[in-house]
Amino acid sequence: MARKPRPRLLIYGDSISLGAAEVRNGIVERVLPRCYVDTLRSRLPEVDIVVDAKAHRNTRQAVAELPE
Repeated sequence: MARKPRPRLLIYGDSISLGAAEVRNGIVERVLPRCYVDTLRSRLPEVDIVVDAKAHRNTRQAVAELPE
């Protein structure tokens, strides 16, 4: 029997989301307060959370980049 795929959540964001991803990937090697992405991961352990973020991305840019 095939395993059911895990649900995935895409966080398409700005530098706040990017900072969270950098910390998890070991790019930033310092202690930072817990961010919302970490909180989501701890509360939704059954969900794969993917972060696609760019520094200085604003809402207008994000909307323009997303498909209709």
